Amino acid sequence: MKQIILSMVIGLTAIVATAQMDSPHHSANYEAGSWNTWLLDNPQQITMTPPPLAAQSKAELQAIKQGMATLDQKKMDQIKYWDAGAPA
Repeated sequence: MKQIILSMVIGLTAIVATAQMDSPHHSANYEAGSWNTWLLDNPQQITMTPPPLAAQSKAELQAIKQGMATLDQKKMDQIKYWDAGAPA
């Protein structure tokens, strides 16, 4: 019983300590007010790569299907582990 209580206290201490750490990601960028605005003379100044051709997409889908066909129990266990959802 003492071990259970001790492990619960240690776990809760770790959770509280983690929650109190400063997050490296801030929801607001306070330097955004000093950013320069970009003005374009012509929309063609921004180029985008074209989408893949149908044959390339078909080959990628085929590779995914082949990978799915070779799933063994170890791989399925890893998928289930990482697909368990967000941490509590």
